Amino acid sequence: MLARPSRAAFRGFLIYRRFKMKKSLLITSLVTLSIVFSCAIAALSQGRPPIAGGYKEVPTDSEEVQEAAQFAVGAEAKKQDTEVKLLSVEHAESQVVAGMNFRMCLRVEIEDKANNVDVTQEMVRVRTDRNLLGI
Repeated sequence: MLARPSRAAFRGFLIYRRFKMKKSLLITSLVTLSIVFSCAIAALSQGRPPIAGGYKEVPTDSEEVQEAAQFAVGAEAKKQDTEVKLLSVEHAESQVVAGMNFRMCLRVEIEDKANNVDVTQEMVRVRTDRNLLGI
């Protein structure tokens, strides 16, 4: 017949087992927390997503921006009944809705025929619309 272990040995075994369980629980908790915090940091570091339907920056040298700028300059020239010349597009943003909207800052030169003066305006804010259906 096998000898029965003493109570001290049994207590030692229980203490060892509890310590081992606490250690594995501690390691599991630390790994879980590190994963959660790394995911949170990654999500926060990406910045804010663009707003659906909002304006976003576009390159000023793109074909669509240049066409919209020429259209805006032509419309302003007709409205003022004078010659307006596009010098450059300083900043451009676009918005996709039922069509395409552009917000631009343009550098233009306006000719004043009455006073024989050429005026260069540094920043002209323009908003143009373009229907995607071509209507």
